[in-house]
Parts: sequence; structure tokens; C-alpha cells
Amino acid sequence: MHAVLKFSVYPLCVLCLSGCGGGGSSPAATPAPLPAATPMVQGISASADASLFEAAQGDVASGKGGALFAGRTLRDGLRRLLIRFDSAALPTSAPEAARLILHSTKVRDAQTSKRFTVHRVLESWSEGGSDAGEVAAGKGAAAQAGDATWLHRSFDSLFWGSAGGVYAATASAQAMLSGNEEVSFMSINQGLEQDIAAWISDPQSNFGWIVLGEEDNAGDAVAFASREHSQVELRPQLILE
Repeated sequence: MHAVLKFSVYPLCVLCLSGCGGGGSSPAATPAPLPAATPMVQGISASADASLFEAAQGDVASGKGGALFAGRTLRDGLRRLLIRFDSAALPTSAPEAARLILHSTKVRDAQTSKRFTVHRVLESWSEGGSDAGEVAAGKGAAAQAGDATWLHRSFDSLFWGSAGGVYAATASAQAMLSGNEEVSFMSINQGLEQDIAAWISDPQSNFGWIVLGEEDNAGDAVAFASREHSQVELRPQLILE
């Protein structure tokens, strides 16, 4: 005759919740969520900036003036804004987000929004010592040695490959503005971040950016505060996260 063995089967959930020695234990507490990481924000001041004034002789500039210009004036032609941030001030790795901050200080028609774009410059340039001032600076001043002008990367010996500067056709960032205000240029398809990553990888290729206005519209030129502007809080900044 064969003995019959019987096994008692307990549900898995009971076994998991039962404590040793017959006493039940409370379910484990849910861990508290970790606080969200705060992005590290870094502000960098411009190391060089200048305006390009459309002029047949390429003899007009403002390297040290308190104002920068971009767009088309009513009578004097095109204006373009050059700006550069020192490679040594950039982080060692590419930022997740970047913004170029400028402050417009003089707008002719504050009722109409104007589009400005930022493009990576493809040739070197220097700032120079000319100073057209801060207020009535739209006509520029006589170019001095080392100035960036409409024709020159460095007056009067080095020339741009094309008059008005050589830059990438695709815009890296854009912004709309109407009145005197802080203008935040935001990346187009991570354009600013990609430019900065390239400069970190190859600092010798860092020729900065050029800012273009709506160049078909006469009278839409805008003045921006330069890195030499008397109000420190209005000077250009590159914001990295």
C-alpha cells in the first residue's frame, strides 16, 4: 500500500506579505522621488563686436562704439552686426541649450515686428579702434587700422571673400523685435549649440556670428547695445545651459 503525501500550497502574495514567527509586517514604503536637477546656467560676455557699414570704399567702421547696427537704413544702405565670444570662456563640452541676448536701443518703427537672423561667420575679423559713439552712431566713423569694415576683415590689408562679410547661408538662430527691448535669439534646429560645439572642438574656427536684419526693407535698421555700452546690463550675453 502506498502512502499519500499532501502538500499545502499558499498563494505567492500571502507568502510575500507574511512575516517570520507568525507576526505580519507592513508593506515597504514607496521611496520619495529625487528632486529634479537644476540646470547650470552660464553667462558669457562678448570678447569682440563691430558694425559693418555698407560703403563703396570700405572706410567706415565702429569697433569701439557703444552701438551696433543691423538692417537697412532709409538712406545709407545696409548694416550688419558682428559679435564673437572667446573660445577660452566656452565650456569644455557642448551646451544643451544656448541663447544670444542683445538689447535694442533705437528702433525707427516700433509698431512693426522685425525679424533678425544669426549666422556663423566663416572668416576671421578684428574689432579695431574706431568709435562712432553711442547715440547718433548710425553713419559710423572713419575706419582705423584693424577695423572690420564692409570690405575688410581688418582695415586696410585683409579683405572679406565677399563684401559685407562671409557667413553660413543657413541661419543658426532668429528673433523678432519691435521696440527697445531685450532680444533673445533662439536656435533654429540647434544651430547655436552646433556652432558652439564646433568651436569647442576647433577653437581656431571661432569667428563668431553675424546678425542680419530684413535687408529688403528700408528704414528697418535697429541699434543694439555693444559690449562697450555705458549701461553694463544692456551689453551682449551668451547664455548657456
